[in-house]
Amino acid sequence: MSGQLINKPIILVNSHRRSGTHFLIDTIRKNIPNAYFPNSFSIPVDFNIGSLFAYSDRVTDTFIKLINQNQDPVIVKSHLLAEETNLMDPTNRHQELIKELFDKSHKLYVYRDGKDVLTSLYHFVHPQRTVSFSEFLRGPNDHIAKKVREPQSFDANRVKYWSYHVHSWLTQPDAFSISYKDLQQNISKTFGDIFTFMNLPSREVYEKPAFPKLKWLHNIQKKLNNYGLVKLPESSSVRPRKGVEGDHSNYFKSPEDIKFFEENCIIEGDEI
Repeated sequence: MSGQLINKPIILVNSHRRSGTHFLIDTIRKNIPNAYFPNSFSIPVDFNIGSLFAYSDRVTDTFIKLINQNQDPVIVKSHLLAEETNLMDPTNRHQELIKELFDKSHKLYVYRDGKDVLTSLYHFVHPQRTVSFSEFLRGPNDHIAKKVREPQSFDANRVKYWSYHVHSWLTQPDAFSISYKDLQQNISKTFGDIFTFMNLPSREVYEKPAFPKLKWLHNIQKKLNNYGLVKLPESSSVRPRKGVEGDHSNYFKSPEDIKFFEENCIIEGDEI
């Protein structure tokens, strides 16, 4: 597989789930007109590097086809840890592609207030609220690339995993980190810095993508796009929610939950 992606511009958007992943992807699409985020019914969810760990020839072949269909910049999404994608010794063609995508990409990492992330993830994982928020926080991380690693101490609960995820990417030397807050509140400076990182000519104005007004219509458009019947909507988000800073105040009400978060968080900072 060596050489499949040579000279192909790759933008690898990394994040912990529910951190503003698709807002960043769609802002890139809005401001780099020829950048595209592929989709196909042959890929389980969307153009997510984690899908390659299915070790399915169909999925991997679809990835390669969609990446190489033109020379325009392609956006690839990842919720994995850096060490889950920066594979030191690939053992099969699927791992080789994962490693090549990591090595040859402009790596962006978007992070968000941890309490907001976990509140949004709670709604995403348990839409019917069959598990209490306190139980959810204390539950083990279930987002593991099991083909390349075993559960570790930081997988003990969701707070520890989120904290480790952010720390691992903020210390990744060749990744450019973006706070969701800055992306929302100061798009001109934030995207100006992103363009500089990717060696792109600056723009006079940077625009934000529109948030879907009708979620049911957005979901239909996304499904039709999977089959190539319509263009990808301006928002590529999977089950978009509020994206509001400070939304966690409605859930982090218990002193025990706040203390649990603080005790299991290995990083510090006003936005983290």
